[in-house]
Amino acid sequence: MKVLITAPILPQHLLPYKQDDIYEVEERTNSVFVATSELGSSFDIIKSHCEVLLPLSEIVKAHEEGKKIEVWASVQNSGTQWIEYFGESFSTRRYYRIAPEPKVKYIEFTADDFEELADKWIHGRYGKFKIIGVAAAGVVIGSFGTISFKDLLGKYNFLETQKPAGKEVIE
Repeated sequence: MKVLITAPILPQHLLPYKQDDIYEVEERTNSVFVATSELGSSFDIIKSHCEVLLPLSEIVKAHEEGKKIEVWASVQNSGTQWIEYFGESFSTRRYYRIAPEPKVKYIEFTADDFEELADKWIHGRYGKFKIIGVAAAGVVIGSFGTISFKDLLGKYNFLETQKPAGKEVIE
């Protein structure tokens, strides 16, 4: 498989590769590829320093399916990086990838989130409960009392979606 070195590697003299290099590699471990230089010597490439390049046919197919595509390009004052590609045709002289899905994390609700929490059902280790109010300290549920916002996030899911009982934040 081919990889593109995407991490700016500094200082350059410590590693046998640099940003924008392309190598044919094989898997060595969970965190390292092994590549062979033009002179025949082999060296390791740290996986977090590179992006595995998919065949162009897979990129075109993903684009036709409506997936977001990114191109490795030089950006003024920022160096080379992945940017969204809006074109309709693809060049064999450029490098593309299917854009990664945004990562979702969850943070604790606050007392200001009453409207978002009102009448929601949650479930956890001790059963399922309906949120009937929100206080400064947490959510109020039936006869069980109050659950802190920290415990709500860490120990409960919304019954309807099965997602953690916290605010979704896209990174």
